Amino acid sequence: MPNLHKLQPPHFAGIDYIKVIACFSVLLVHFRLNIQYTIPANTFGRFVALFMATDYELFITSVPLFFMCTGYLMLNKKFSYDYYIKLGKVLLLYLMCSLLTYAILVAIKHQTLAVHQIWDGIRTYQLIGYAWYVKIYATLYLLIPFVNLVIARFNEANKYWLLALIGVLMLVVGLPTPLSTGFGINLPINYHVIYQLYPYVYYLIGAYLRKFTLKINWQWLLSIEILTTLAGIGINMLRRNPFVGGAEGNYPSLLVMVQSIALFMLINVLAQRPTKWVSWLSKYTLPVYLMSFIVDMYVYPFFIHLLGSGKATIPYVLVIGIVVFGLSLALTLIAEAVTNFIWPYLYRVLGMPQALWRKSANVK
Repeated sequence: MPNLHKLQPPHFAGIDYIKVIACFSVLLVHFRLNIQYTIPANTFGRFVALFMATDYELFITSVPLFFMCTGYLMLNKKFSYDYYIKLGKVLLLYLMCSLLTYAILVAIKHQTLAVHQIWDGIRTYQLIGYAWYVKIYATLYLLIPFVNLVIARFNEANKYWLLALIGVLMLVVGLPTPLSTGFGINLPINYHVIYQLYPYVYYLIGAYLRKFTLKINWQWLLSIEILTTLAGIGINMLRRNPFVGGAEGNYPSLLVMVQSIALFMLINVLAQRPTKWVSWLSKYTLPVYLMSFIVDMYVYPFFIHLLGSGKATIPYVLVIGIVVFGLSLALTLIAEAVTNFIWPYLYRVLGMPQALWRKSANVK
């Protein structure tokens, strides 16, 4: 039998591409967040609104894609001490990104905080403005083995019951959002609680696509992606005030769900050839996303000052996205290096069996 340390989990080239595309999409969707409110409302104009609505709707699928990737990759994870302890590495990486973010604030902006303020900012996921995703991911991570137990009860014979369950959840979670936001209908329910279920719906979708094959022609998937994107742009344009974004219901919206599923399946179908640099980048998508917060704080004011106004940055959206990605990746490599240095020692302290961190012996 082979050495245990040589056993590797299956590799999915399509998921690598999806993660990299989702990561870059996050940076581009933040263009609207960082620019549109710097433009005076009286000079916003229809063209700027259309651009911002398009930017928003093209890239709003980034977070749903990440959650579906999680479902696709973690379908077979089971309840174990080893599984839960590995969440520690994600949280350690988040801690390193937070401390690096604070160090940059001190070095460049000379913003200092007391120790308890730093800790509170890390603990409440507020030191990094984009860290809300880590909070949701950590909660989902804790529940994944139990969700997988439910999924495991379904097989080829009864897979359509699981598909029906996912469909019902999509309607329950996703349908009220555009009704209560885009169309101004007040629903007699506490929608805030239902809203929080959307990561689990996306997880179930990703897990289903891994376990059971859905064969849909890529031309149909592309058509669905284009139509849902245009619909989202239209809704946001109709509801602009003059700023745009969120009128279609954001991540839990049924429209965004369909759009995200179509894009996920489309990329997974078309991008099957592994590429080394894509596989390498896919490992760093979370810290790149986290470090982009501090990078955004400096890059966007720099470009606004350089070009004279927020509106003048619009033609340079891709340039700004590439600059943010490059700088975030450079900071990520620092945070990853420190995390990888500390983690083996922390792993031992947490009481893991030596066989899990030492080179495994041959198993006969």
